[in-house]
Amino acid sequence: MKKIIISLFMLLCLAISTKAQLGRFALVKPDGTSFIYSSWDSTYNNAANGDNIYLPGGYVEMNNPINKTLNIYGAGYNQDSSVVTEHTIVRNPAYGTLYLNSGASGGAITGVYFQGGVSINDTVNNYKISRCQVGYINIGNSTGIPPSNIIISESAITGSVQASNTSATYPLNVVIINCFVGTYDNGNNAPTLSANGTWKNLIVRNCILFGKTICNYGCSYFLNNIDYSYFENCIFYFSGGNYTGTNYSTYRNCLLIGRDITSLGSNAVFNCIYNQTIASTFINQTGNTFDIHNDYRLQPTSPGKNVGSDGTDIGIYGGVLPWNEGGVPGNPHIYFKKVAPQTDSNGQLQIQYKVRANN
Repeated sequence: MKKIIISLFMLLCLAISTKAQLGRFALVKPDGTSFIYSSWDSTYNNAANGDNIYLPGGYVEMNNPINKTLNIYGAGYNQDSSVVTEHTIVRNPAYGTLYLNSGASGGAITGVYFQGGVSINDTVNNYKISRCQVGYINIGNSTGIPPSNIIISESAITGSVQASNTSATYPLNVVIINCFVGTYDNGNNAPTLSANGTWKNLIVRNCILFGKTICNYGCSYFLNNIDYSYFENCIFYFSGGNYTGTNYSTYRNCLLIGRDITSLGSNAVFNCIYNQTIASTFINQTGNTFDIHNDYRLQPTSPGKNVGSDGTDIGIYGGVLPWNEGGVPGNPHIYFKKVAPQTDSNGQLQIQYKVRANN
C-alpha cells in the first residue's frame, strides 16, 4: 500500500505541471523517500542503484548513457492513452540512440516512446524493456562478454532487433514476447530479426513479425542469421523471397500470412497455420508497420483464435503477457483530470483525478 500511495503522489506531482511548465521528474528511493527534480540530468545524477525514476509526459532528453541500475517509468508511449499526462518521448539529440551500459544491468524501462533506438551494450544482463515504442534495438557490440537475460515485452519495434556478435559469442537468453516487430516491404531496410554473426537460442513468443527477404547477389532474409531458435504463437507477414531465413529452429503454433509450409524450410514445425490474409487475420491493419490506431486482435473467424500452445490466441493478445491496449506502465496511471478554472467562495480549488492500474 505504501508503494501505491507514493506512486499516486508522484503521478499527481507530474500531472499538475501544465504544458507551459517544465516537466517534473520523480526520484523514489527503495525506502520510499522521494524527490522532485526539473530535469533528467539532475534526476540521474542524484540517483543510485536500485532507485525508481518517474518521467513526465512530453520530451525528455537523455544525452548520456544509462550506467546505473534504475527502474524507469514513463507516462506511456501511446498519445491516445496518455492525454492527461501526455506520452513520454525520449530522445538523444547527439546520437539518436539511448545507450545502456554495463552498470544498467538489473534495471528496466517501461512506458516510453523512443524517437530513435536503444543499444544494449556488451556485459549488460538482466534488463527488461516493456510497453515501449522504439525504432530499433541493437544488442551487443562484438567486443566483450555478450549481453544476457534480456527481456523485451509488450512493445512495438518499428524497425529491427539486431544482435552484434563474433563467431564465438552471441547474446544469451534473449526473450521477445508479445511484441510487434518490423516493417513490411519498405525498400531495402534491415531484416526484422538479424545478426552480423549467428544468433542462437533466441526465444520469440506471441509476436507479430513484419519484414522482407531480399535476394539479389545472395539473400538478406526476413529472419537473418537466426539459428537454433524458438518461435511460438507468432504471426509472420513478409515479402520478397519465400524462405524466412532460420535454420535448426522450432516453429510451434504459428500463423503465416500469404505463405505455405515451404517458407519454414527444414526447421521443426508443429501445428502451424498457412496461407492466411491480412483481412482474415486482424480486426484492422493498415500501413506497413505498427500503428496505434490499428487493431491487432484476431478476427473472430481466424483459425488462430484460441489455438496457441497455451489455448489462448496466436499473436500479441495471447500468452502470459497479453498486449496492453494503452501502452502505459503497470504503475497507477492518471486517465482523467478536471481542474476548476478558479477557486470557490471558500478559496478552494476543485480538482478531480481518476487513476487506474494497468497490470
